Amino acid sequence: MTLSTNERLLLQRIVAKQPERVSVGAAATQLSENYGVGCVLGRHVIYTAAHWLQARKILESHDVPLQALSAEATRSDAAQYGGLSEKSGTRPVHDDEVAFKLIGTCRWDGEVVFVPPAASLVAKVDDLLSIECDVLCAVENWEAFCNLHRYQWLDWGSNRVLAVFWGDSLYRHDRTLRALTQRHEPIWAFMDFDPAGLGMVAAGLPNDRVERFLLPPKEWLIASAKTSVGRGLYAAQVGQWGPSLDRCVIPCIAQHWKALQSVQAGVTQERMLGCLDGQYNE
Repeated sequence: MTLSTNERLLLQRIVAKQPERVSVGAAATQLSENYGVGCVLGRHVIYTAAHWLQARKILESHDVPLQALSAEATRSDAAQYGGLSEKSGTRPVHDDEVAFKLIGTCRWDGEVVFVPPAASLVAKVDDLLSIECDVLCAVENWEAFCNLHRYQWLDWGSNRVLAVFWGDSLYRHDRTLRALTQRHEPIWAFMDFDPAGLGMVAAGLPNDRVERFLLPPKEWLIASAKTSVGRGLYAAQVGQWGPSLDRCVIPCIAQHWKALQSVQAGVTQERMLGCLDGQYNE
């Protein structure tokens, strides 16, 4: 008979804690009825030393660890036990991972790494510490991140750039933030030109290291913002982000916030793909 997850966890708890009683529940009742672990008495299941020993024997016979795996356990750790699914109680396979691109001649552990422009890499946060670069760049949207090489107006100069995806449900933002904050290089940001894009940089990145907020030429940007979608972006977000942006002391963010207020309309990163040259990132 296969143990359910709740039965396994309760058996591990009984072995580890040796409780004299637990509240009646489905797992406790089934272990009592099917395996003779505990005696149901009213609203509790009562245990003796014999029941604690029986719980240990059941786990051993099912090739299940006597203690629950730690939160840091990997699928490889779980796979050592024949009675435990490799997915059971282990951390997600993409835990602590960050998606990134390398632009220019970056070195990783001292070796030059060539990455085709359309490709990206994935690594653990701490592994990114071994990458040598001049500038870090946070990129807000996944589609813009994947197509970063197609934005012709982006000018990296001679800088070696480690561009990191801002985050989503798979590559979470808290990991990206750790990857950025535990380094020392200047940070550039490529985000939507709207209150949220500016606000996320102001609120989420080390203020003393944010050097540039990358945007197309000012004339193109203002002309492209004047659409119903652009005005809708601004109107929907200004109430939430406006007050904090008014207090922002990052020079490039404060400057672009004034420009955004003057036009009262935003531009998404996807729309910026239509700009073919120049750069406005003072």
